[in-house]
Amino acid sequence: MTLNNTHDPVMAAFDRGVALAAYALLAVAPFTLGLSAVAGLALALAHGNDPHPVTSSHYRLQRRIFWQGAAFIALTVVL
Repeated sequence: MTLNNTHDPVMAAFDRGVALAAYALLAVAPFTLGLSAVAGLALALAHGNDPHPVTSSHYRLQRRIFWQGAAFIALTVVL
């Protein structure tokens, strides 16, 4: 069994599905008071060390989206 899933089509499809699920959770976050965004962040953190560079960059972007959104909400509350 290999740890590098860059050539394994099943693991590549799984990673793609997880990335899409995290994007979906981030997208519905405004309607769930941010609870789904926390779940999306958990997925991005759990799969962030993915060896495939494309999915790894998506997880990095998802973490950035979460923290920028949290900062924007905090700034809005303060102001």
